[in-house]
Amino acid sequence: MFFPALALAGLAMLSLKGYQKKPISRLGEYKGYSEPIYQGWNRISQYITVRDCTDLAVDIFRPTESGNVVNDPLPVIWTSNRYHRAGIRNGKTVTLLENQPWLETVLKHGYVIAVVDIRGSGASYGTR
Repeated sequence: MFFPALALAGLAMLSLKGYQKKPISRLGEYKGYSEPIYQGWNRISQYITVRDCTDLAVDIFRPTESGNVVNDPLPVIWTSNRYHRAGIRNGKTVTLLENQPWLETVLKHGYVIAVVDIRGSGASYGTR
């Protein structure tokens, strides 16, 4: 037996299978694949004072657009590191971005990366 309705439903499913919506990548919503929207990044180092008044050393990486730091509110990936957030190798500063290349990819897609020395390590004050 041939059921025309089932045949039409099958054709509709085949045509929908090849249909793909425009990719979306923004705070709280990710669908499909997105291209990097920023070209580079800028690093600043500073201290953050936490609730018990301990100063923690942090590197903050923000995306740049045409060489200018993007100051828009962006989501943050926060990482804590016990082995120093940055160091010198062959006369060059090496950060977590060089050691974890996926972080630079995420950064160029619109995220801020914060790398913190945990208390009592690196340049952070306090004890573990």
